[in-house]
Amino acid sequence: MNTTLAVLRTIYFAAAIVLFGELAFRTWVEHAALRRLSERPADAWRALWPRSVIRAAALATALIAAVLWFLAQAEVMSGMPLAALSRDALRSALFDTGFGRVSLIRVALAVALAVVLVLARKDRRCDLMMKAGSWFAAGLLGSIAWTGHANVEQGFDHLIHVCSDLAHLIAAGAWLGALPALALIFFMVRRDPSRGAAEFAALATRRFSVVGIASVSTLAFTGLANAWYTVGTVPALIGTEYGRLLALKLLLFGAMLAFAAVNRFRYTPELVRSANSGAAASPSGTLSGLGANTVGEIALGIAVLGIVGALGVTAPGTHTQTVWPLRYTFAWEAARDHSVSIALCLAIAAASIAIAAGKRRHRLALAGGTGVAAVALSIAVSLLAVPAYPTTYFRSPIPYSAASIALGGEVYAAHCSSCHGARGHGDGPAAATLAEHPANLPEHVLHHRQGDVLWWIEHGIPGTPMPAFEGQIEPSRIWNVMHWLRVQAELESAKRMGNAVQAWAIEAPNFTFQIDHRRQESLSDQRGQYSVLLVLFDPAESLARLRALSEVQRALGESGLRVIAIPSSDEARAATGSHGIDASILASFSRPVVSAYAIFAPENSPQGNRAEPRHAEFLIDRQGYIRARWTPNHGSAWTHESYLLSQLLAMEHVKARPSVHPDHDHVH
Repeated sequence: MNTTLAVLRTIYFAAAIVLFGELAFRTWVEHAALRRLSERPADAWRALWPRSVIRAAALATALIAAVLWFLAQAEVMSGMPLAALSRDALRSALFDTGFGRVSLIRVALAVALAVVLVLARKDRRCDLMMKAGSWFAAGLLGSIAWTGHANVEQGFDHLIHVCSDLAHLIAAGAWLGALPALALIFFMVRRDPSRGAAEFAALATRRFSVVGIASVSTLAFTGLANAWYTVGTVPALIGTEYGRLLALKLLLFGAMLAFAAVNRFRYTPELVRSANSGAAASPSGTLSGLGANTVGEIALGIAVLGIVGALGVTAPGTHTQTVWPLRYTFAWEAARDHSVSIALCLAIAAASIAIAAGKRRHRLALAGGTGVAAVALSIAVSLLAVPAYPTTYFRSPIPYSAASIALGGEVYAAHCSSCHGARGHGDGPAAATLAEHPANLPEHVLHHRQGDVLWWIEHGIPGTPMPAFEGQIEPSRIWNVMHWLRVQAELESAKRMGNAVQAWAIEAPNFTFQIDHRRQESLSDQRGQYSVLLVLFDPAESLARLRALSEVQRALGESGLRVIAIPSSDEARAATGSHGIDASILASFSRPVVSAYAIFAPENSPQGNRAEPRHAEFLIDRQGYIRARWTPNHGSAWTHESYLLSQLLAMEHVKARPSVHPDHDHVH
């Protein structure tokens, strides 16, 4: 964590929040309360409010923090100390980077706001000027949304995340930033015993409660949206630095809500009743309680701002591995078990009985219901709990691709096949010599979390012949092995895949390819634009088929289907040159693609050491899932253009149901 950036971010955030909150309080709370007063407060009471001092101090602090924040960020972006940065480097950081441009906007907004505040002191249309000032202050506060984690998102996600951040910031300013002004009201009312002051305090407090409820609701909703992008999962709240900071922020936010709830539901009604009764002064206990709780909210809010500053320079939980700190976790799949369901239903029923009994003061029924609920809940928790490891919630940092699968197959053959067999089913040549039969690895990959399998491969499994491979196989290569095993796990389903599109689908491993001298492309580049007909061919059997595809490829392309033909060898690519094959469908030879996709055409793979099929075609939809497969053994259906187009239309109408894998992430 960059401490300097975190501190400067916190200072800017605090100053911008106070500035916007004070102006918003004046516009939305104070003036609304003053318009409804039956008696104006004394001038001496109003003079106690150092409004202009608060604004000036907050604005100056925000401006200085914005400049220092930019300079500190320029150091980080350049990797050089500030003293070593040239004018050209600073100019480039200011005008050629997003952060620099936002910093320029901040300075412009701060200057504009300063002008507005000065003019407001001399202009009779002060209210209008103050409203304009609140918009400039909102811009200063909202600019943080364009310098946060939302910038890593793309497309529609970027828009949603930025808008959510913006609403979160404005809501925080309207609530937390206005609390100092509210606290000053309680202080001044205690100094001014007039009826007007008491009535004003009651009206302002009730008005602020409405603003506070709207702000807290917005904070809760946008906070959930932001957490979806920055944390993603509940385990990440515990197992990542970002998640733990966010969890602490949520705890402090909950404590702030507790203070606010006491003010809203206890002290505010008392203050309103006192003002409505016509009393010249409010009860001192009520004002003291309101003031103390508001100061408590402010103190907690300052701590929250410090955490927010740290969150801004901490990698989001969605971009880091979740290191699980506990020995157990929950396997929610076990909830499908009847015993777990029965225990949970019993716990809910007993808890309902206990609540009903408690309302009617039946102590025996209350105790019995509570006891049964506790026992049933304990049973359900024990059935859901499973052993966990530090890597349990790790996600593969290696993209699921043909290259990864091919490399994983090589590593597996070198280190694992002697015990687990050629396909991982536990039937290797050394299996008969072991005291315990080796595990079926594809089944493990299919039914266990990736992180658990990673731990077992690295550290072994005590009490079994499974050794530890830590230090023998690099972690990145272990992930490649798991990608290869994942393909093996889907092999049985792949065998059943025919030439007709079905809802069930297999994720297509990503791969790169090059046609002629064009730029290199990838399968993921086609997603959302084209469906793909991937053809693995050998000229000895495929020339006629390739010529047929060449004749219809334009019509297929106009229908949204792109043909990509990959030869089984370099020699096969050269052999197609003089046979009337359209060069726009012929890609260069790629052994990883051929060997990886050959696994999905097992009945057509030749015997012996060769794993490549002589000819196989795969229909891949726009989302990147294999929906159908054809080989010459499946008849002549795909040789007819009309049939292919009908299957393409079927893919558009039949939504894919991807195969389920623990920790399954679709690779974009």
